Amino acid sequence: MGTGLLRAVRKAHDLAHGEIVCAVTISQHNRHVYTGGKGCVKVWDIESTETSKTPVKTLDCLKDN
Repeated sequence: MGTGLLRAVRKAHDLAHGEIVCAVTISQHNRHVYTGGKGCVKVWDIESTETSKTPVKTLDCLKDN
């Protein structure tokens, strides 16, 4: 109990990253979620009303680019 601490949590979205996720962060305005793992970072728009969630962008890393 204290200032800035969560009192309740609810599930908002399922993000099908597809492989092991090593890191997750949320943008400052809570619009995008970034998931990272196994050579890629995926960007998700969580304000979208789509029923089938797919990343808006996939950024490959740890490859020759």
